[in-house]
Amino acid sequence: MILKDFENKKLVELFPMQGDKRNKRIQFTAAGREYADTILSALRKVELAAIQKMGLERMHRLSEDGALFIKLFQEAGGKNTNDTNA
Repeated sequence: MILKDFENKKLVELFPMQGDKRNKRIQFTAAGREYADTILSALRKVELAAIQKMGLERMHRLSEDGALFIKLFQEAGGKNTNDTNA
């Protein structure tokens, strides 16, 4: 629904894929790129402010902890979500 709304607002264009007409390639229009850049620019400023307040040491720990969580999740069976024995 969101994608259809963006298409109606002329922010994106949808093009059928050559191999499978059910799937569409999504491309920003010029207005869509401008809209996305505005949102991303604001998001970058907020992200940088949060990083500055956290400090590089905590950001490094956050990254390491995230990587460890992913590793442990995969070891616990996260790779095969269809396994009912987990």
